[in-house]
Amino acid sequence: MENAFIDNANKVHANYEIYKGAHKVLAKERPYGDDSHINNKVVDQYLWEMVNFKCGYIYGNPLEFAEKGTEKTDEMKAFNNYLVESDFRGKMDSVAEWVYATGVGYLFVEPQKGEVPFKTIFLSSDRAAKVYSSYLDGEPLFDLIVTPIKKQVDSDFVDYYILSIYTADRYYEFEYNIGLSQANPQPTAGIE
Repeated sequence: MENAFIDNANKVHANYEIYKGAHKVLAKERPYGDDSHINNKVVDQYLWEMVNFKCGYIYGNPLEFAEKGTEKTDEMKAFNNYLVESDFRGKMDSVAEWVYATGVGYLFVEPQKGEVPFKTIFLSSDRAAKVYSSYLDGEPLFDLIVTPIKKQVDSDFVDYYILSIYTADRYYEFEYNIGLSQANPQPTAGIE
């Protein structure tokens, strides 16, 4: 799973960099070494223009949720207010940008205690994944968030990842050293 995630994250990151303007033509040089010749490079940001147009078209107006049926309650109005409090629109703009630029986007909803019962968090697609079963039904197994950190070991800083795994009713956290081939589990309490 680790190699598949890293390979996919690298592809997603490369697609996002191309969307942002890091094109291969910028690194190319003319095949001859005479500096007197001009080496013009032209980059048209068609992908950036298309993604921004699509995001503006789809998410230009705020999203609001509505109830079906004839009976109206204040619950939907309260839910829409919670979305405003958690900056749902701003996060959806970021998710849409990643979806249209790379094909994948993640919005994480975390329960919390307080006036607003949840918060929304945008995650870049090279740091998150949803893992499905390889059986025929393809049932979702868990969500994965990868957080890179640097940890001081003796006098050196070593690259580590924190793997956060969310199931329907539990939360697990693992610390993973890039140089090791297995994770050191440090499970935390389940979500209540």
